[in-house]
Amino acid sequence: MVFDKQEHGYVFNYVLNHPLSRPNTTLTKCICYIITFLFLISSLGVGLYFLLKNSDCLSPALSELLDENACLSIFILILIIGGYTFLILSPSIIVGLVHLYQHYAKDETRRKCNFKPTCSEYALLAIKKYGVFIALIKIVHRTYFRCRGQICRIDYP
Repeated sequence: MVFDKQEHGYVFNYVLNHPLSRPNTTLTKCICYIITFLFLISSLGVGLYFLLKNSDCLSPALSELLDENACLSIFILILIIGGYTFLILSPSIIVGLVHLYQHYAKDETRRKCNFKPTCSEYALLAIKKYGVFIALIKIVHRTYFRCRGQICRIDYP
């Protein structure tokens, strides 16, 4: 990779002087969302258990299994529903975590990134562009392997 002094100076100035965004998010709001999520998933799991238990479309063996292991059946249903819901909501969850970092991290910590856009801004852009799974790979690679040293660079996802 060719080192460009003009680009380095531009990005270095950006890193030191650009205004840091502080998203309007709080830890209290995040905890309320988590509690609501867990309550809804648990309610859906219990409701689905009773719906399955009282339906006539199940085989007798499955009905007996649901009766014998009620707590385990409810727990498994909650895990299945929670897993699917987590997969659907994972972009929002990761964006929320990045916003929490941007809101609460010290300015000195956030200005250590030698890239334009910063690593947290890159994470938001990568999720929007690539989706969760590919974005996570790109975010981890950039944060842990590329965001080191003293050379400032421009690196958009």
